[in-house]
Amino acid sequence: MSGISINVDTGTTFYTGGANYNAIARLGDNTFIVAYADENDSLKGKVIVGTRAGTSVTIDTLNVVTFEEGEVMEIGITALSSSLFVISYVDVSDSSTVKMIAGTVSGTTITLGAIATMSGYTGCEDTAICTLDSSHFITSVVYANNVYSIIGSVSGTTITMDNLSVTTFSTASTCDHVDVATLNSTDFVNVWNEYNDIYARVGIADIGGSGITRGAAKSVDTTDKNTPKVAIFDELHFVVLYSDTSQQGWVKAGSVDDITHAITLGDAVGFQPANASYFSICTMDSTHFISSYHYVYNDKGILQAGSLSGSTTLTFDAQAMVTFENSITTYTTICKLTSDYFIVGFKHA
Repeated sequence: MSGISINVDTGTTFYTGGANYNAIARLGDNTFIVAYADENDSLKGKVIVGTRAGTSVTIDTLNVVTFEEGEVMEIGITALSSSLFVISYVDVSDSSTVKMIAGTVSGTTITLGAIATMSGYTGCEDTAICTLDSSHFITSVVYANNVYSIIGSVSGTTITMDNLSVTTFSTASTCDHVDVATLNSTDFVNVWNEYNDIYARVGIADIGGSGITRGAAKSVDTTDKNTPKVAIFDELHFVVLYSDTSQQGWVKAGSVDDITHAITLGDAVGFQPANASYFSICTMDSTHFISSYHYVYNDKGILQAGSLSGSTTLTFDAQAMVTFENSITTYTTICKLTSDYFIVGFKHA
């Protein structure tokens, strides 16, 4: 990527049996890790390492590791360093409990630690994860249709959850989706959907000696919007992607007051007419982002780039829209590697 023009290479298959709930994390400029639910093996959770040279991708298919023997869904993955990562997921086979597991990477060889369970959090619908620093992370979950966040720490590959830090972001009892991203080592952003009024909402939280302190939630939009995703431009600016009931994609930028943590949102920008699904987004630098989605109308995978000007003004370049796959693409996810390179993962239906 240069400016907001996009060039894509031909795809590389990392599994032919069907990969659901794909998630990708950056380990380094040329290395990444993919977690997925293996559709051909009872939706067990699996993880694999990939490398990049230019726009050529290589996946080490000989070193696939199973991180969960039961059925999984809603997988998230985050890297704490170039060799340490944490996976969060909903274990459907264990009463839909949210679980986490840490692993290390040496070359393309993966070594996993023990599974950590959010005890008591059963019947969960969604989970998301992001890195705070080299030994701490945030996991957000939808439990009993409410949104909660908790701090986790890693020593070696052993995860400890700070149960005293569990913080409620929404008690609407109508939540069914959550995403989370880090502004810095002490602040993070949650976005979620409340299906009683189909509003997407956003909230900022601060981490201090007393745990997590959340600010007031703010509606991203006051009309029918759902399935929000969030990505970070810098410590004070972020972008939220969401869709409406016609499956049109929208983005809206947000800025955060450094003292009060108050949120200011810009105008919504529609970037695709309708009939899209499996939206994902990543930022490439402090002013550019890329969205990916499946365009149902012609069954293609689409990438579209945009930019931020000022604090909250977003624009799309009509020329910066390309097709990355000429067939049905589901479980799409996108991950920045460098300011010029990114990885798109998807299931080729």
